[in-house]
Amino acid sequence: MPVPPPPQATKVFSGILADVYQWPQTRFDGSVATFECYVRHDTVAVLPFINTNTLLLTRQEQPGRPPFIDPPGGRVDPGETLEQAAKREFEEETGIPCPALLLWNTVAFTGQSRFEEAIYVTKGFTLPAVRTLTDAGEKVELYPVSLEEAASLALNGHIRRPEVALAILGMVYDPDQRARLNNYLTRV
Repeated sequence: MPVPPPPQATKVFSGILADVYQWPQTRFDGSVATFECYVRHDTVAVLPFINTNTLLLTRQEQPGRPPFIDPPGGRVDPGETLEQAAKREFEEETGIPCPALLLWNTVAFTGQSRFEEAIYVTKGFTLPAVRTLTDAGEKVELYPVSLEEAASLALNGHIRRPEVALAILGMVYDPDQRARLNNYLTRV
């Protein structure tokens, strides 16, 4: 569920992907200014592990945007849970039936842009023979990389979403997160 605006906010624009809210905000010096926020659809990402050291990312192209590297994922449609959206996005962008998911973390963005992002991990799937999927809105190429290569992509700004990049870096460099990941990946 998107992070709501402040209770005193008024919707001033309703869009397809986001709504805009404004409200008067009293500042520390007693003056009042108009503040604004954008409430948008929540998003999900799935970090699929082919094996204990290989992550399946995607190289994607969409009309009007430069190509980017990202894990399977996207926005949550109305009426979907985060997990339902993660399963749908995984299947749409990989062509693979979605195995069980483990919720890795969620981040609530509460500033000017308000939404929640959930990151899942999964394992136990087989790569398809066809590694490029194209539909009317996007071209998706499956892009297997080692976890260390994924961390390098994250460190060099090549992973599109910062929270996903941070999750990958945590899996590589944080001992607690690495242990959690290894426990999940090696469990039968």
